[in-house]
Amino acid sequence: MPNYRDIQHFILEAPRYLVPFEYTNLWHLIHYQNDNELSEYIPRIEETYGRINNLNFHKIYQDIKNMLNDISKYDDIRVLKSGKIILNDNLPEGLISCNNCGNVWDGNAQCMCLLNDDRWYV
Repeated sequence: MPNYRDIQHFILEAPRYLVPFEYTNLWHLIHYQNDNELSEYIPRIEETYGRINNLNFHKIYQDIKNMLNDISKYDDIRVLKSGKIILNDNLPEGLISCNNCGNVWDGNAQCMCLLNDDRWYV
């Protein structure tokens, strides 16, 4: 069950076919930031997000938010509240995956991640 700590890690590591076509330029932008050899994609990136040295971060944020919403509709992908993305969440019977952090446990106790969440303490 592959999991990714955030959307950037998902875009960098997940199979390319999992990124919806309409977010191709976002895919190129994140890959370009991690590998400057991809300079051939600069025109595509700039067409969508503005000049490389003056990117439209609001547009990038909106696309990331929309992409998370779109990929969460796939049957085999779960986007957790923490931003973590989990593929193929087929668990053996009796096990539960936390909706916040993705931790897999037997379901007989609360997940430990909630102990560090200040919202639960007054």
